[in-house]
Formats: sequence, structure tokens, C-alpha cells
Amino acid sequence: MLKAVRFISLGSARNVEEATEDAARRAVDFAVARTGLSREEAYILLSIIGELRVGTSPRPVMATRLIVPEEPLRAAGWNGELP
Repeated sequence: MLKAVRFISLGSARNVEEATEDAARRAVDFAVARTGLSREEAYILLSIIGELRVGTSPRPVMATRLIVPEEPLRAAGWNGELP
């Protein structure tokens, strides 16, 4: 069985909405820095293929993660390197 390879962007903030914005911003920054995508293209791609999950954390901090399959990022030019 093949293991799915993914990029995961984490976000945290005082509420779910801000944590989601944080995770999305980090994912877009990552995609723009490592592919040939513009910010707008990265945002559109990630909003289509990304899977948002809300984590459990002790209040007052909320956490989210945006899970993105690796293949679309590679197709856009990412070589798989991480910071």
C-alpha cells in the first residue's frame, strides 16, 4: 500500500477563524516560495485541494492544520525540499 505524502501547515490563534487564517497564510507562503505559483494561484489551489482540520488544544489557544497532498505542489514546481 502506498503511503500518502502530504504537506501540513499549522495555525494557532485565540479562535478557530484566526487559526484557520494563520494556517492558510503559512500554506500560501510555503507554496509561493517553493513553486512558480503567484499568491492568488496558490490560494486558489490550496483552497481546492487542502483539507482543513481543527485540532484540540487547551483554551485559550485554538489550533488548525491545513493538509495538502504533495503531488499538486510538485506539479506546480516544488522539488520536495523543506526549510
